[in-house]
Amino acid sequence: MFRFSDSKCRLFLAVLLLISILETLQGSSPLPPPATPFIEKHSGAWMTTPPFRSLPTTKLTLTTLTPTAKTLHLTKSSIPKPPLSSLLKCPLRDLRVLDHAYKSGTVILPRPGGIICSILNLKTIVLPRAKGTGGKVTDEGWVFTEEKEEGIDHFLKGLEQHLEARYIGNTTASSHSPKFHLVFLESLLKHTLSTLSTNVTALQISCTTLLPSSTQSKNVGALSDLLPLKNQLTEMYAVVRDIFNCLSDLLSDDEDLDLLSANGGEGGSHMDVEMMLEDYLQQLEELLIRVRSSQTLLTNTEAILELSLDLTRNKILRFELLLSISSLAISLGALVTGLFGMNLLSHVENNPNLFWAVTVAIGGVMWAVFTALLSKLRKDINLEIK
Repeated sequence: MFRFSDSKCRLFLAVLLLISILETLQGSSPLPPPATPFIEKHSGAWMTTPPFRSLPTTKLTLTTLTPTAKTLHLTKSSIPKPPLSSLLKCPLRDLRVLDHAYKSGTVILPRPGGIICSILNLKTIVLPRAKGTGGKVTDEGWVFTEEKEEGIDHFLKGLEQHLEARYIGNTTASSHSPKFHLVFLESLLKHTLSTLSTNVTALQISCTTLLPSSTQSKNVGALSDLLPLKNQLTEMYAVVRDIFNCLSDLLSDDEDLDLLSANGGEGGSHMDVEMMLEDYLQQLEELLIRVRSSQTLLTNTEAILELSLDLTRNKILRFELLLSISSLAISLGALVTGLFGMNLLSHVENNPNLFWAVTVAIGGVMWAVFTALLSKLRKDINLEIK
């Protein structure tokens, strides 16, 4: 058994006393906040909660379209995303489509507080009808733009003219006035169809002017000239198909149709919405047919060009084959002349008539070899060489 001396016992007690003092001092000082995420139990599931940090508020630049008694009033302003999400009664993730940096394709999201649309480069929101002070009905539509974006003024002008013709010009009384959000959506779809139709017509004109000249051309550059046009047609078909699928999905969803038919909380019939969507679906289907016909014409032209290039390549290969066969036949004649040209005595050097006989024999052998090889080729690969 080990025994401690008095000096060792005193040293051991001193160390224990020092440790207890340090623990007491550490317990009285406040602990620093944790820098790593901590684990908490929430709703019966364990989840990691990162430390709180303030996020920058993103503001969206918009142009407000407010119909008045005789015209459409346009004002520019900006709004943060959180209050806009509360106004539309939708989650913040639905507002991603309003960001021009976010490539979302064609999206139409009917929400209780408004309709969110993203078609081509247009990001819009139309608010439902609401009653303001004095019982007056207020309607608003918002177009989200970027400062560097070009062509938005042309769109706003066309949208303003269409809204004045369809909404302000037909407004007789506030209770019987047409639904502004449907007219706004119709104006947006009309502008989209007009833009797509113009682009498709331009592509068809390019096909009409480029394809005949490409068909008559027999060089490889004609195929490279068709590649940009083919890419444009493929991209245009994808855009039109995306819009067509979006409207089809919208038309097949009863809940979305209910939100579109509602007017400031009041219910409405699906008939107007369905007729409008069906009309634009037919126009989009017509555009798809036009794009597909142009793609078919382009594909046929490519096939004709490839056949023409294949024919030219076959002619070159035939010429090379004839050269190879001729070279083989001539090389056999050169072999005979080489044998006679050796500096060796063959006892026929002094024969005056042997030169012509050997020359005729060499020519006959070369012709026989040439015709034999051609006959073999015709028989084996059924190739006619004229």
